[in-house]
Amino acid sequence: MIPGWLRRVLIGLGLFEIAYVVAGVALVQSGQVHRWLNNKPEKRKISFTSAWTVIPGLAHIREFRMTHQGPKDQVGLVVDRATAFVNPLELIGRRIHVLGLHARGVEFRYRKRPENPAEAEGRAAIVPPIEGLDYEPYDGPPGEKKRGWTVVFTGARVREVRDVWAEAFRLQGGGDVAASVTIGAGVDKLISIRSASIRYRGGEILVAGTPAAEHVDLSVDGQMEPFYTKQTRGK
Repeated sequence: MIPGWLRRVLIGLGLFEIAYVVAGVALVQSGQVHRWLNNKPEKRKISFTSAWTVIPGLAHIREFRMTHQGPKDQVGLVVDRATAFVNPLELIGRRIHVLGLHARGVEFRYRKRPENPAEAEGRAAIVPPIEGLDYEPYDGPPGEKKRGWTVVFTGARVREVRDVWAEAFRLQGGGDVAASVTIGAGVDKLISIRSASIRYRGGEILVAGTPAAEHVDLSVDGQMEPFYTKQTRGK
């Protein structure tokens, strides 16, 4: 027989879980989550067809799309589906810690912004197109130097990385990646790869739109110590 106090605790937890799930679904369906994520649409746009959570911090997302641009570069990301746990306690310190990310079906695109219209016209054919972003020089105010967010991936596993296109270099195929990575933004820009394992079978490499290698089998394991881009550039 369950003691009365334990029964009340279980009922309370059950009611909390129901309220949590209902509130999460309501926020997504109302569009409030999209409005929070896209509070700076000129800089960042995020969309997804469905998202839900049952356990606090654990999210399931389908057809995730993100574009991001700043004064110097532009990024596009597509993820067909993903599941991950985000530690909510670390958000207080402007740190997004993603634990056990499992993603499938990924496309990544990166390009530097042109310095002028002539460069944009000359390079438009070789850099990746990014849906929703024009390939043009930055004409806004200088970028703000402020403390940014740090994003940490621990134990991430990504399957079916079908397209990685950075500037004129493009790798197509069905790659798998397992990694633990830290990326810091803001004044001190940091990249740290605590561990990484990359596998590609039968991939194809293109440079400036021209096939450079076919049937590529790639296997890489490694790590990288903290790399501060600002210090490395001597700025």
